[in-house]
Amino acid sequence: AVTDYTELLAQNIDLVSVCTPPYTHASIACDFMQAGAHVLVEKPMASSLEEADLMLRAAQESGKLLSVVAQNRFTTPMMKLKGVLDSKRMGPIVHVQVDSFWWRGHNYYDLWWRGTWEKEGGGCTLNHAVHHIDAMLWMMGPPVELQAMMANTAHDNAEVEDISMAMLRFQEG
Repeated sequence: AVTDYTELLAQNIDLVSVCTPPYTHASIACDFMQAGAHVLVEKPMASSLEEADLMLRAAQESGKLLSVVAQNRFTTPMMKLKGVLDSKRMGPIVHVQVDSFWWRGHNYYDLWWRGTWEKEGGGCTLNHAVHHIDAMLWMMGPPVELQAMMANTAHDNAEVEDISMAMLRFQEG
């Protein structure tokens, strides 16, 4: 065990799993890729688009793999659904609805870095609905149009959203 990850940079490590608060992901991931390691980072990937872009650039420049945890893609039901959709046996998909009813209680945001735009980068959308969003985009592809809204309705100890809604239009309609 080390108290500073930089102590590990010179140790010729093949793969690093970054499981720290989101605001630290970019610096740790970039440093390890530049040191020659592949990186698996927990979701959310980063706490800002700028940090995510830095990570992608570091992966490209280093030639190392960078991946974000999306474990739900590998469950049997998700793999089967993806196979069915890819086979086109069902015909065109005309409507998709994804609901994430996971809830974080008030005390969840009592941890000093949670619930802040600077440290966590977002709330329920980035924190847990990202699994549902990832599955939908993996199966449907990128949207061509998006309308969204979010609010904090029930957490006075967080500045981030605790509810969000979005409508997406895909190329297929």
